Amino acid sequence: GASLVVAGTLLAMMVLSGFGNFVVLERLIVPGDGAATADELSASEQFFRCGVLRLVLICVLDILVAAALRELFATTNQALSDLAAWFRMIYAGVFLVGICHLLVSLSRLTDGEFVQAEIDTFYAIWEVGLIFLGLHLLVLGYVSYRSGFVPRAIGTLVAIAGFGYLAD
Repeated sequence: GASLVVAGTLLAMMVLSGFGNFVVLERLIVPGDGAATADELSASEQFFRCGVLRLVLICVLDILVAAALRELFATTNQALSDLAAWFRMIYAGVFLVGICHLLVSLSRLTDGEFVQAEIDTFYAIWEVGLIFLGLHLLVLGYVSYRSGFVPRAIGTLVAIAGFGYLAD
């Protein structure tokens, strides 16, 4: 049931994020150079839109993962399971707001400063969202550790990942 949904959805998210972030964003965005980024986006606008669409799909899948994890750990601790789900859904919402700035960057590709500002805003909002992802992982690590059906080492590693996101 829920564990298969989590596993399948996380696998899909890995593929989508790999393409959206590493293949598209890192290929087309020239750090600190709005004019060069605008040129790259102009030359590959459909490719960029395709990458952005994959990032939007990740937000949808994040909500599905949150619901499945909530169900999976509800018997361990309903309140903490709910809290972990809310943190993940907040992360997805914040990330989606950031993604909108990627699309806005396409509205004035002749203005490199505008494009750079929108790209910088995307990354700033995403970083704020990662705070909520870190909180999600901390709570999830704890309920995983306490569950009795997830190896405690996995719960510990998930919590450490949460601390990593918060520290970053």
